[in-house]
Amino acid sequence: MTAAKRFAGAAGAVYLLVVVVAAIVQVSVHAGIDVPGTANADAQDSGAGSTLPAVTRDADVSMAVSFLLVGVTLYLLFRHVDRRTAAAPVVYLAVGVGLLVVNLLFHHAALLAPSASSTGGLGAQSVNGLVSMLLDLSDRGYTVAGAALGLCLLPLGSMAYRSSRLPRVSRAGFDGGCYPPEE
Repeated sequence: MTAAKRFAGAAGAVYLLVVVVAAIVQVSVHAGIDVPGTANADAQDSGAGSTLPAVTRDADVSMAVSFLLVGVTLYLLFRHVDRRTAAAPVVYLAVGVGLLVVNLLFHHAALLAPSASSTGGLGAQSVNGLVSMLLDLSDRGYTVAGAALGLCLLPLGSMAYRSSRLPRVSRAGFDGGCYPPEE
């Protein structure tokens, strides 16, 4: 097995891990968070264990690190095309992963705010507003992080099109029919 096939297989396996972990976390945890004091939040609190935020945090961080590893692996796969262009997706992924980690801080602060003893003299309405704001920041931050992560596809598509390591049929899909077929 050549080094290129190993890198391609590793990138595919790690990306599959990212997709599975992200889907599990999004479906099971992130989608079910509500503002405290509502009926949904009260039902969620009654069945939630104290380990849920820790498991969610660990899954999110492992997903972010794995996503960065995908970028490094793709760099190793496509560096023969152009080193600078191959480094661009890694930079975009590093920025996107950094934004994801900042969003995780907002998200987990929203999970911890209702039970934190440091809320001091804040009333229930203030805590609800704080949680609402943190969840809104997290939601908007995921949109910004998604844009940064999506930008990595531009140089990646260019390199995949120019690479000799992909089958001709796969490369043709990247150009969108803009270029005449190679002879």
